[in-house]
Amino acid sequence: RFHSPFSYLRDSSVKSATLIYSNRGIDLTDSSIMLTPGELRVKAHYDLRRSTWTTDLQVNKGNVHRIISEDWQKRLHGELYGRLLLTGQNGGVSTGTGSLSVQNGILEGLPFLSQLPVGNTYPYRSIELEKAECQILFPFNSDKIKNAWLFDKINLQAKDGSLIVHGHVLIGTDRRLSGTLTIGLPQKLLGS
Repeated sequence: RFHSPFSYLRDSSVKSATLIYSNRGIDLTDSSIMLTPGELRVKAHYDLRRSTWTTDLQVNKGNVHRIISEDWQKRLHGELYGRLLLTGQNGGVSTGTGSLSVQNGILEGLPFLSQLPVGNTYPYRSIELEKAECQILFPFNSDKIKNAWLFDKINLQAKDGSLIVHGHVLIGTDRRLSGTLTIGLPQKLLGS
């Protein structure tokens, strides 16, 4: 479960921002918000006539805990980097595209890791990540799901080569998760 955009801004301060108003709309340019830690850069436009908006969000070295639920804060640590382009109308999001990555990431205490069919699951209690990245798309629509957030091309790789995860996850309007993740383990562990 993700937090609202406003909760992401807690304990932050505006470093700089330029707001331009005209009879056509409002533009926010060169905005920099200092996070604790990190920085969020924002460019946005609001069309007064159509009641539509666009925004370009770019986060550098943000705390991943700002966007994940409390139970996941115990399991995932790291610095958040990424860019998200959003459009909307009348307060709602119409489209979203972008990418996210977590650097200096650590996965800890994931229940399924202790269930792995390997002789020694100790290395899977805490996994340092070499890569943790994905692409984001909204809305994703198919025969079975409508207006879902798609986290696609998920690529997680442990620094020591002990775990690789690829796949995609969908978050529906009801906040239910679905998708497919492929988990790779080294052959030497499976044979023990």
